[in-house]
Amino acid sequence: MSTTLTESVLSAATPAVPAPSVTATNTVLDDLVDAVQNYPHTNLTIDIFSIGTVNGGDQINEGDEVAFHVRVNNSGPLDVLDLVLTIEAGPGATGVKVHDGKSFSTDPINTDPITKVPGHQAAGDWTELSTDYHFLAGPATKSAVELVTVSVGTWDAGTDHIFVGHSRADSQAKDSYSHKVLGT
Repeated sequence: MSTTLTESVLSAATPAVPAPSVTATNTVLDDLVDAVQNYPHTNLTIDIFSIGTVNGGDQINEGDEVAFHVRVNNSGPLDVLDLVLTIEAGPGATGVKVHDGKSFSTDPINTDPITKVPGHQAAGDWTELSTDYHFLAGPATKSAVELVTVSVGTWDAGTDHIFVGHSRADSQAKDSYSHKVLGT
C-alpha cells in the first residue's frame, strides 16, 4: 500500500500547542502587573556617592553645605524610562537643593528625568544624574543620623530590551517533513 504525498503531510500534522484547559486560571497579566510594581525595589540600586562638604572639610559639621552625586544601576530585564528620583532631606539635615539652587528647602526635589536606564546593567555599571545636589547639615548629633534620602519618584517600563534583547534563533521551534522515498 502506497501513501500519497497529501496523506503523508496530513498524517504528520500535529498541533504545536495543546488546547488550554477550560478550568485553568490565567494569572500571567496579574503576575506581570505585580512584577512591574515591585521592579524598582527589586532591580534598581540607587547610590549616593562622592559626598563632600562644599568647603572641602573632612568631617560634616553643623551647618555645613554638603554636595553629593546620585547614580542608578538596573539589574533587571526591563529598560527603565524617564526615571525621576525624589531627593529629600533626612532628619539630620535642614534642607536640600539642586547644585545651582539659590536656597535650601525642606520640600522634596524631583530630579530631571533620566531618559533611559538600560536593562541588565552589569554590577559596577551606573547611570549617573547629570548634576549634583546639596543638603545642609542640621544640629550636631551623638550618633549617625540620616541626612538625605533618594528614592524612585516616577518611571515607565520599557519592554524593548525584554522583547528585542531576548529574542533569538530557536532551533526547537521547527517543522520537518518526512516521507518514504520510493525507488523508480
